[in-house]
Amino acid sequence: KKLTLATAILAVFAGTIAHAEEAAPASDHVVTFNVGATSDYRFRGISQSRGDPAVFAGVDYTHTPSGFYAGAWTSTIKWVKDAGASSGSYELDIYGGKRGQVGEVAYDVGLISYNYPGNTLKAVTGANANTVEAFGQVGYGFATLKYSYSLTDFIGWAPKSDGSDYIDLSLNPEIKDGYI
Repeated sequence: KKLTLATAILAVFAGTIAHAEEAAPASDHVVTFNVGATSDYRFRGISQSRGDPAVFAGVDYTHTPSGFYAGAWTSTIKWVKDAGASSGSYELDIYGGKRGQVGEVAYDVGLISYNYPGNTLKAVTGANANTVEAFGQVGYGFATLKYSYSLTDFIGWAPKSDGSDYIDLSLNPEIKDGYI
């Protein structure tokens, strides 16, 4: 009798949940948030937090019919101070672009601005830590190829490093249904 009663109650709630999902139309405007921590924040294989933990958070807006998106992401860092600047303990990235699909090929094109508010690196090294990059990415199946091109000096490495580029090939095969 207890099993029958539990099954009946579950069926009522399941029907209500399914009905609520059908009644609410999907929005054309989607906002998502993320927050987390990592044992070592790395960018292109280089530690940004000197091997120490970092905390991060972000917000993204997507207009689903068009594929246009914009967002912001921030993380604690240590490399700007390590390079001799008197301040600069966090990174703030602002980005936007358009993504979509043509047949089975996915694409993403956009701009990203890496900012280090309050940093004084330029006065010390002659190179500004703040950077703007353009990027383009194509994906097919479990493979993606991304090309990034620096429109400004690249993240304080050296003056006159604008025009530097980076190629990223990623493979993300599914190991088993439900994983990855």
